[in-house]
Amino acid sequence: MTMTDERDTAAPELAPKRARLPRTLAVLTATIVLINAQIYNVIPLFSTLSKQWDVSAAQLTWLSSSIAMGYTAGFVLLGPLTDRVDRRAMLVYGTAATAVATLAVAAAGGLEIGVALRGLQGFTAAVFAPAAFVNIASTVPPRRRALALSTVVSGALAAAVFGQATGQLLNQAMGWRSVYIGSAIALAVAAVALRVLLIGDPAAPDGRGLRETYLALPRLLVRRDLAPLYAVTLTALGGFVAVYTALQITGGISNGQLLVLRVAVLPAIVAVPLVATWLSRFASHHRAAAATLVSAIAAAAVALLQPGEVGLVFLLLAYTLGVSAAAPAINETIAARSGAQRGSALSLFTAMLMVGASVTPPLVGAAAASGLGGIFTGIAVVVAIAAAATWWTGARHGAAQVEAA
Repeated sequence: MTMTDERDTAAPELAPKRARLPRTLAVLTATIVLINAQIYNVIPLFSTLSKQWDVSAAQLTWLSSSIAMGYTAGFVLLGPLTDRVDRRAMLVYGTAATAVATLAVAAAGGLEIGVALRGLQGFTAAVFAPAAFVNIASTVPPRRRALALSTVVSGALAAAVFGQATGQLLNQAMGWRSVYIGSAIALAVAAVALRVLLIGDPAAPDGRGLRETYLALPRLLVRRDLAPLYAVTLTALGGFVAVYTALQITGGISNGQLLVLRVAVLPAIVAVPLVATWLSRFASHHRAAAATLVSAIAAAAVALLQPGEVGLVFLLLAYTLGVSAAAPAINETIAARSGAQRGSALSLFTAMLMVGASVTPPLVGAAAASGLGGIFTGIAVVVAIAAAATWWTGARHGAAQVEAA
């Protein structure tokens, strides 16, 4: 076991060439917005699809669940390949495959085929995030890595707003199929841009076979220095989704107000990359713990104060600011601690993000009777525990203890 600085750790396969940061961030961020928007762009289509396919809105939620399940399966099955395959190639071919799967969704004629194609869409899209994170870790200098991760993660969060807004506008203008035809065209263009703008990022062979690569996944998941971080990762996007699910199901807030509350948090998402260089002066596990605590305090304030619309906007800004800062910091900590198995470790990180986002809506729905205050109290407690766990793992394992898997 060796001790190393989390902020400066580089895996053995560090690329000899350095990426040109502006164009790398531009193409990775734009593409992850398009990729992650596919999770959310179906939500404003429920009313239209319910009439066309003669199914209930409750049945249509399978269109959201299936893409989430496809994502999770893809992260686990395809993510570890980032330790063995050129990451630029994975990004290019994964995005191109997602474009094809997205175009196929536009041809769906009923719920069953729609659910199957949405699952395929999620599976192909799952290549992108772990490959992008490993590409950043191996081609971006350590001093700029926090900025790069914050920018790309912020793009992933902004996709929730972008996906629903574009889905609503295109559906109203040209019908629901235009949402997926337009997305497929944009993703095809993104695949070409990734090939042109990113530098090659080959993985260095580490002597392990493919079987050993996959067998390492459960060991990484239970490693003492990583397991608490994976548990905390569940609450990052999961808490964010829980907040907006609670606002939607507890009543008293119109669809127009909900759209305002979604769009209003964009400044918080944009702000984190702007201060990422300054934040990188602090150890990543300290940043993650402090940011998570900010989200917990914001959720507790909503529960206790029951604010009006203006107050709610400011508290949601604070909550989102915490999530936007915590997620890349957790990512950076896991990357630093996982050494040569960084691709596998980060695929588990992205899987945990998606699992958290998938399981929280039914949990929030089950707690609907407790009202907005009760749900936000639960969110505050869970996120506060996550903050404490993040701080604890940093104190227990130091700056970074990279263990042998």
